[in-house]
Amino acid sequence: MAERSYVTEVQLQNAGAGGSISGDITRALQKLKLAVVGASVVAPDVKMISLQNAGGGNLPGFNAGAHIKIDIPDGTVRHYSLINLDPDATTETGVGEYVLGVRLEQDSKGGSKYMHRLAVGDAVSSNAPENDFPLQQSDIAPLLIAGGIGITPITAMLSSLRRQGQAFDFHYAGRTAGSLAFVEELVGLCGAQMQLHFDDDNSALDLKRLFGNHDADRPVYVCGPKGMIEAAKAAALGAGVASENIHFELFTSASQQAGDSSFEVELSSSGTIHIIPAGRTIIEVLEADGVDLIYD
Repeated sequence: MAERSYVTEVQLQNAGAGGSISGDITRALQKLKLAVVGASVVAPDVKMISLQNAGGGNLPGFNAGAHIKIDIPDGTVRHYSLINLDPDATTETGVGEYVLGVRLEQDSKGGSKYMHRLAVGDAVSSNAPENDFPLQQSDIAPLLIAGGIGITPITAMLSSLRRQGQAFDFHYAGRTAGSLAFVEELVGLCGAQMQLHFDDDNSALDLKRLFGNHDADRPVYVCGPKGMIEAAKAAALGAGVASENIHFELFTSASQQAGDSSFEVELSSSGTIHIIPAGRTIIEVLEADGVDLIYD
C-alpha cells in the first residue's frame, strides 16, 4: 500500500505559530458542495454517478488513484475513487466533474444504498481529493490488476499511462462477462494491453501463472476484493517482487461485533469528552461533534 503521512497536534501548533500546513492537508480539509448531474447503471449493482460543483466552476484536480470522501446522512463518510476514462483529459489542474462508480453492497450499512438512491439534481458534500494509491513514476511498464468495482481507481491510472505513452499490462477480472463495468470504454482505452478474466469459464485469473515470469522490479497495482488483493500480494511476493513495488488499495470500515460497548475519548487539546457508541468509529463521532480533524 502507498506510504501514508500523518500530521500531529504539535505540527499544527507549529503551523499556527508561523509554520505552514502543506497544500495537500489544506485541500483535504476543504468541503465541497456537489450536485448530481448524472446517475446511470453501468453493470449489475454498479451505478456511475457524475458530480459537478454546485456553485459553478471547476472542481479541485486530482492525480490517478485519488478518491473523495462523500458525507453520508448518518454522519459517516464513504471513500469513492475518481474515475477517468479519457486519456486526453488532464485532471491534475482542475476538472469539470467527478465521476464515481459505486457497487451496491447487499450487506450495506447505508453508504452504498444512499449513493444508489441519488438522482440528478440531488446535492452531496465531500472533501477535496486525496490520494493514498498514487501511480508512481517508473521506467518499467507496470502490471495493473482490477477485480470487480476495484476498476475505479485503475481507470485513471490507465488513462494517465496512455497519455504518457507508457507501456503497461492490465488484467480485469470478474465473476461473469456481464458483471464488469466500463468494459467497452476500457477496450478502446487499452486495446491489446488488456486481458479480461471471468470466474465462470477457462479465462479465470490465475495469479500464480501471471506472476510466473514477472520481473521482480516491475511495479504492481491491484485493487479489488480483499481476497483477491491478498492472493495477488502473496503471488507477487512469492515471485520475488519487493513489497515496496506492490501497491494496493482496499477501502474498509469498522463493523460492529458481538459484545461491543460504548467508551469515552478525551481530547487532550480541549479536555472535552466524547462518547463513542458501539458500531461507530472515533473519527465518525468527532466529526459529527464538529471537531476539525486531520487524519489518514
